[in-house]
Amino acid sequence: MYQQSGIDWDNVKLVLSTGDPNTNNFKPDLQPKYLNFVNTYYRKTSAVNRTNYKYNPTIRSVSGIVTDDSGAPLPGTNVAQTGTTNGTTTDFDGKYRISVSNNGGSELQYSYVGFNTESIPIHGSMMNVQMESNNESLDEVVLVGYGTQEKESVVGALAGRAAGVTINSESYNENVEAKQESLTNTRFEIKKRYTIVSNADITTIEIDKFNLPASYQHYAAPELNENVFLTATVTDWERYDLLQGEANIYFEGSYAGKTAINPLATTDSLEISLGIDPNIIVKREKKDNFKSKSFLGGTRVVAKAYEISVRNNKSSVINMVLEDRIPVSQNKDIKVSDQETADAAYDEKTGILKWKLELTPKASVTKNFSYEVRYPKSQNINL
Repeated sequence: MYQQSGIDWDNVKLVLSTGDPNTNNFKPDLQPKYLNFVNTYYRKTSAVNRTNYKYNPTIRSVSGIVTDDSGAPLPGTNVAQTGTTNGTTTDFDGKYRISVSNNGGSELQYSYVGFNTESIPIHGSMMNVQMESNNESLDEVVLVGYGTQEKESVVGALAGRAAGVTINSESYNENVEAKQESLTNTRFEIKKRYTIVSNADITTIEIDKFNLPASYQHYAAPELNENVFLTATVTDWERYDLLQGEANIYFEGSYAGKTAINPLATTDSLEISLGIDPNIIVKREKKDNFKSKSFLGGTRVVAKAYEISVRNNKSSVINMVLEDRIPVSQNKDIKVSDQETADAAYDEKTGILKWKLELTPKASVTKNFSYEVRYPKSQNINL
């Protein structure tokens, strides 16, 4: 926590509130691909869940990759810290690194010819950006500082809210005096008083601590990302009042990097991406000369086939979910046929293919699928 109100908070009582900030999910989210007619200037797009973060003043250096809407790197993208002359450009692979000035603005600005300029709060040491036209708003986390107000009056102010507000007036734990659950958020009244100077210095306040049992599995969607992600699934997570945001991950006693926690999911379990496992190799290749592009009267025929190879280089057995997709038509003049899905679980409505794999140490497996698309040769489609 930090504050820059211009007034030092001396020995104040704090109430921390869980807002509704949005966050990224580093694990790729495979969506159905619907086919329709487009003009000759169509650019391929991929579904990306875009959210922003609050400014984090502790960040001193930021690195990442800038891509276009198809996921291809954008070399030469200008990256600059707002309010300063501090800037850099991405290299041939779209990668960049920039040092953050303490006296500069709280955002990085990304600009490239032909794309809308993106301004994103400096929220983490790794910021990967996909240039696109739409931005989602950042929901604030509310922080309320009380002066020397007595406990009874603070709790009373909280109680006079809308119906549905629940207050635990007894001591919640060793750090929290009272916990208030309202219709939209949860507030914690902190026992200890704090002095917080108006600057960018961070004060860490522990609210609670949990040990969460979890099950682990690997996940890959190689059309979007050929890396394999280790994920942890936590059940009965609703009772913990977890806050959305960037989190530091310590796995088996070692720092494993950063991830994002999204407790607003409507599923029965909370899935957390623990990062990339370099010991699991996935490769997706398009089969050459499967069927050449051809014409049948006024119809263009396009046949596609892919082979996905997975190898477990670890010394232990792994469970893994592998996903890919076959496009789904949204137009009666676009026909998708001859779907060959082998042993995959295939959802015809979404086109999603799913394999559940169990790989022994050093084992490999290969999966194949194919399909055919027919559409009027005078049209272009987003294939």
